[in-house]
Amino acid sequence: MCLGDVQKLCSALAKNLAMWTIENSPYLVAGSIKVSEGTTLTIEPGVEVSFKLNAWLEVEGMLHAIGTEISPIAFSGFEGSTWRGIRFRDSSADYEDGTGSIVEFTQLSDGYCDADEFPLVYIEDTSPKISHNEFRCSEGRWAIQVGDSPYGTDYSAPQITDNILGDGEGILIWDATSSKSTTISGNTVSTISLHGTSYPISINNNVIKPDPSNYWMENGIGIHCRSCGVDVVENTIELATGKVGIDVTGDVYQVNILRNFIKGGSTGINIQPDSFDSGPTIFVKGNYIDGAYIGVRIANIASYEEPVISLLSNTIANASIGMSFGNI
Repeated sequence: MCLGDVQKLCSALAKNLAMWTIENSPYLVAGSIKVSEGTTLTIEPGVEVSFKLNAWLEVEGMLHAIGTEISPIAFSGFEGSTWRGIRFRDSSADYEDGTGSIVEFTQLSDGYCDADEFPLVYIEDTSPKISHNEFRCSEGRWAIQVGDSPYGTDYSAPQITDNILGDGEGILIWDATSSKSTTISGNTVSTISLHGTSYPISINNNVIKPDPSNYWMENGIGIHCRSCGVDVVENTIELATGKVGIDVTGDVYQVNILRNFIKGGSTGINIQPDSFDSGPTIFVKGNYIDGAYIGVRIANIASYEEPVISLLSNTIANASIGMSFGNI
C-alpha cells in the first residue's frame, strides 16, 4: 500500500482483515487489486474509491461494501477513466443468512459494460448479494454479468435486488445451473437476458424499459430467455413499437410467466422453442398485456413430446391479434 494525496493501493491486500475507512477516503486504485481467499475487505459508508484506467477489484475472499441510503459508497473511474469493475471469483464467500460477500447502497460508474469487456459487477461461480446500488456504464450495455460464456457451466446463485441501472443497461446471465435459485427482484433495468439457465431463476417485481435502439441489449427485448428455466412474476415491461416483452426460445424447461404487466410492442409474450426431446412445462397466467400487436404467440410446440401448456386468466387489451398459435 503506497500513500499519496489519496490512499493509493498498488498491489494485493496483505492483511487478512482490511478496512477502508471514511477517515482515509478517497482511495485511488492505481493497479488492479485482489481480496485474496481468506481475506475480508470492509468498506465503510461514504467512502469514495476511484480506479485508474483498466484497473479492477478482484474478490476471491469476502467483500463487505455496505453503504447507506444517505451515505453510499462510490466506485468510479479516476477522472472519468474507464475501469473494469468488481469481479467475484469462485472462492468468494457466498451470501447466506447475513454473511458472505455483499455490495449494498453503492454507486458504480464509468465501467466498460460490454459482455466481453468487463461489466461493473462480474460474478463467476459464487453467490454475492448485490442490492440497492446505482449503476452507470460508460455506454449502455451489461452492467451486471453472471457467468463467463454460453459454453461453460456456472454455479452462481446471486441475489440481485432493488438496483437502479442506467438507461440502456441490463443484466446478463450465462449458463447458471446452481442448486440454489438466482433472484433478480425489484430492479429498474433495460433488459434481463438468460442463456442456458437450466435451474429455475426468479425474475420478479422489476421495472423493465428496453432501449429500442441498442442492438447489443437483445435489440429491445424486455426479458430474453434462451434455453432456460425461469419464473417471471409481477414485472412491469414498457416496450417500444416492434419489440417483444418476454421472449422464450431454445430448449425450454419449466417456465412460469405470471401476473406481469406488458405495455406496447409487437408481441407481449413470445414462446417459440427449438426442438428438444422432452416436453416443457409452460404456465402463462394472470398477465395483463396492453397495446401489443400480438398479445401471446406460441409456436413450435409440436416438436416436443408431451408438452404441458397452460394459458389461464390473461387479459389482452388493444391488440390486433389476441393469441397466435403455429406448429402446435
